[in-house]
Amino acid sequence: MVGYSAILLSLLVTIIGGFSYFNLHVNAASSSAKKEKNGKFTLKCYRLSTLFAGLAAGYLFYLILDNRFDYSYVFNYSSRSLAFAYKISAFWAGQQGSFMLWLLFHVGFGLFLSQKKETPAGVMVVHSVVQAMLLIALLVKSPFMLMSPAQTEGIGLNPLLQDFWMTIHPPIIFLGYAGLAVPFAYALEGLFSHKHKDWIKPALPWALFSWCALGAGVFIGAF
Repeated sequence: MVGYSAILLSLLVTIIGGFSYFNLHVNAASSSAKKEKNGKFTLKCYRLSTLFAGLAAGYLFYLILDNRFDYSYVFNYSSRSLAFAYKISAFWAGQQGSFMLWLLFHVGFGLFLSQKKETPAGVMVVHSVVQAMLLIALLVKSPFMLMSPAQTEGIGLNPLLQDFWMTIHPPIIFLGYAGLAVPFAYALEGLFSHKHKDWIKPALPWALFSWCALGAGVFIGAF
């Protein structure tokens, strides 16, 4: 229950942090002292949500490397005879693991944004909403479902995925997916704040980065 609990706690803290960011956005004209106090609390919330998300991802890695075939996800995508490199890629071989990888990149980008003082609170509100949706998806379709009865050996990774290029293709693709949440957040913040052009400059590097990552991922997958 460690992984499931970590996802649930990350979701709860993300929701609290999202509401706190929304409060900062609405009360942008409040006193500097109050804004600073609320800002510190909000940043702590986001860091905590990142910590719990990282804990869930780390626990899934541990289950795969420890051959815990009593977990359905590990049973379906790993085996004792699988090479170490492919055991790592088993993390994102299935849908649940892919969403976990997406979440990992998403919280990483969010943590980077939250450290920058110039990042508008409205951007973090949208980013937190997207993060909450990813966490809900992982709760509904969890990679931490137990087998009944427990198994001693797994099915293993699809032979088509046992290739060097396929080990790096999914992470690059999901890096692009996660990166696109940032210009999306800037665009919505600009729309709601009636700043229809100010958001373009900070969002453009993220859009180009995501476009390059997705393009590289598609190219590698095709190769």
